Amino acid sequence: MNRKEFLKLLKHPRGLFLIPLFLSTVGFGAGAIIATLYFPHAFLAYILYAVAAVLLGYSVYAFVLLVKSIKKAAALKMRKYKFTGALTENYGFRTAVFSGISVFLNVAFSIFNGLSAIIMKSVWHSALSGYYFALALVRCGVLAGGIRAKRISYGDEKAERLRKLSVQRAAGIVLLLLELVIPAAISRLLISSGDYDYLLLSALVSASYSFTKLTLAIINLVKAYRHGDPVIYSIRGINLTDALMSIMITQIMLVSYAGGEEDRYFAAAINICTGSSVCLVTAAIGIVMWASANINIKRLRRSRTEITEPVTGDAEEACENDYAEKNPSTESDVRE
Repeated sequence: MNRKEFLKLLKHPRGLFLIPLFLSTVGFGAGAIIATLYFPHAFLAYILYAVAAVLLGYSVYAFVLLVKSIKKAAALKMRKYKFTGALTENYGFRTAVFSGISVFLNVAFSIFNGLSAIIMKSVWHSALSGYYFALALVRCGVLAGGIRAKRISYGDEKAERLRKLSVQRAAGIVLLLLELVIPAAISRLLISSGDYDYLLLSALVSASYSFTKLTLAIINLVKAYRHGDPVIYSIRGINLTDALMSIMITQIMLVSYAGGEEDRYFAAAINICTGSSVCLVTAAIGIVMWASANINIKRLRRSRTEITEPVTGDAEEACENDYAEKNPSTESDVRE
C-alpha cells in the first residue's frame, strides 16, 4: 500500500481496517483508565490518555461512516420490497408503523405495572399502569383518526387536513387530562418509599435508554413540525410525553438507589421538582397542540370560505371593467 492509498483509507476507513482500529481504541482506553487509577502522575498515564483520546475520536468518525454505509446498503435492499420500501421512503408511513410498535410496548408496560400493583399493593405502579394504558389509547386514537380522515375525505386535501387538525386538537386535550396521573404518582412517592427498591444496573440501563429516547423524541418532533402533517405531529408529541415520563421514572430509580433514610426529604424534594417539570412540559405540549390546531382550523376554514364565495355585485362589475381595459379590441368587436 502506497502513501496515497493509505491516506485515502484514513479518510474513508472501511473493511478489515476497522477491526484493529476498534480493538486498539478499547485497549488503549482500558490502559489509560488503569494507569490513571494506579499511576495518576506517571508520564505513561498521560501518553496512554492522549493516544486513547485520539483513537476514540477517530473511532467515532469511522463508526459514523460505517453506520452511514450500512444504512445506505440496507435502504437499497429495502426498496426492493413494497412494505420495506414504503418504510424507507414514506416518513408518514414509517411514523405510523413505529407508533404501532409503541402502542404494543405501552400496553405491555401497562400490564407489567398492573401486575406489580396487584402483587405489591402499590398505588405507584397502579398510576403508571393507568398512565401507559391511556397513552396507548391516545396513540391508537390518533392513528385511527388519521386513517379515517384520509378515507372519508375522498381526495379532498383541505377536508382531510381539517379532520387531521381535529385529531391533533383532541390529542392535545387528552394530554392535558393525563397530567392528573402524574401528581397522583408523586403523592404516593411522598407518602411511602417502600415500593421503590431498584438495582444499580437497571437504573443505569434505564437512564441510558431514557435520555436516548428523549433526544430522539425531540429531534423527531422538530422533523414532524417541518413535515406539516397534524397526525404525525400529534404522534411525535405523544412520544415526547412518553420520553419525559421515562426520565421521571429513571430519576426516581436513581434517587431510590443512592439515597437512604436520612436523605428521604431530599429525595422527596427532587421527586417533586422532576414531577412538576414533567407535568409543566407535558401540559405545554398539549396546549401547543390544541392551540395550533385551533388556529390552523380557523385559517383553513376561512380560506375555504373565500374560495367558495360567489362573485356578485360590485366585484363582478370590477372584473368586467378590468377585462375591458385589458381587451379593448374585443370589446369594440362585440359592439360592432
